[in-house]
Amino acid sequence: MNGDTKLAEALRCNAAILDYVISLNPHDFQRLRNPLMRRIMPVRITLRRLASMVDVPEQEFVDKINTLAGLQLEKIDAERVAPPVASIEPPEWMAAVDESRIRWVDVLPGARRRKLRRSHAPNKHRSKCLEAWRSFRNQTQMAAAAAFGHMANMRL
Repeated sequence: MNGDTKLAEALRCNAAILDYVISLNPHDFQRLRNPLMRRIMPVRITLRRLASMVDVPEQEFVDKINTLAGLQLEKIDAERVAPPVASIEPPEWMAAVDESRIRWVDVLPGARRRKLRRSHAPNKHRSKCLEAWRSFRNQTQMAAAAAFGHMANMRL
């Protein structure tokens, strides 16, 4: 096997490869334990791409897969490069966006939302974000109360 080999082919060789891949990034690859996801995802991703996703040198990653599969080790072509992983920096077109027009929306549940809000939301937008959330929550609560009050007054 080499960097161009699809993960599906590697998984057919030995089930231990699945455990190895999941151990590299349990948060992202745990879904491979689901039989439906295991049919869909591995046929679309190469070993080269997986190696770049988990930040492991391609040669080291393919050697480990070949060892687990019981195959001979194969020298990887050093000229081949993995596709780029998305950068953390915003794209160039975002430089022209007026930040005052951006609406921040929290969609994470409870504690995760509070933790991420403190660590990732920009300071100047934090108060706007909180204000928008409180307004949304209050409107939702009022609508629910009105609907419940209307239903309570109905005769059955």
